[in-house]
Amino acid sequence: MISMSRFCFSKGQRSGIFFLILILLFVNIAMVFVPSRSELSVAEYAISNQKSPDTLKSPNVSGEDPVYKFNPNYIDDALGYRLGVSATELDRIYAYRKHGKFMNSAEEFREVSEIAVGRYHKIKDLLRFPEFKADDKYGYVPIVKKRDLNAVDSFELRSINGVGKVLSARIIHYRNKLGGYSLPGQLKEVYGLKPAVAARILRRYEVVTPPEIAKLDINTIGLKALAVTPYIGWEFARKILVYRSHNGRIRSLEELTKFHTLTEDDLVRIRLYLKTE
Repeated sequence: MISMSRFCFSKGQRSGIFFLILILLFVNIAMVFVPSRSELSVAEYAISNQKSPDTLKSPNVSGEDPVYKFNPNYIDDALGYRLGVSATELDRIYAYRKHGKFMNSAEEFREVSEIAVGRYHKIKDLLRFPEFKADDKYGYVPIVKKRDLNAVDSFELRSINGVGKVLSARIIHYRNKLGGYSLPGQLKEVYGLKPAVAARILRRYEVVTPPEIAKLDINTIGLKALAVTPYIGWEFARKILVYRSHNGRIRSLEELTKFHTLTEDDLVRIRLYLKTE
């Protein structure tokens, strides 16, 4: 008796097996010759995921800070990355600055950094350099135009050595709490900001437009409103109300020194927010 082999397949089954083998062969070839994402170098991956510098000139929908005009002598890794400046190009700038040299034009920036021509043309309008004036003794010296401390954003502040994400946020938060910086010295009151770093900031920024603050009458203001006034606080506010209840109208803010220790600088700051009539 002749039996049928269990390994015999119909024509349709043989065709299916043939195409399955072809698919498996194609997948294996693709895995050999097409690199996976994990095989890309870090630099290639970073470049492929960078945002175009053109998108940095205005705010985007994600809420990311825009890039404003800047002095490339103070560029850092974070700003360089956002602008598409390579690590090698940044290193050339750092080496140039390390010797105490400054770039004074867009063309000089291009020569020092050896930046790619296409990328240079995309960011050159963002570059800003100090102007110069004639000086009889020292020749030409730079005219440093300081920017407004009340207009600077947190990202710009992070371009200053010693100012990171936390400190820049504190500077902006304290500015909002004060209603705006009225005096350069108020910057030094930011918690955790070292004097040397504050001085570094004030070399590039100043109070160009002081805030318009509606002063409150110290003789009519209530306890809560007085306590939340900058430079007052709850303890001082209670002392003021007690003094006012015993002595009547406060005729001069200098009277506050009778019952609370205040320096002249303290009075200058209090006068920004309070009045006697």
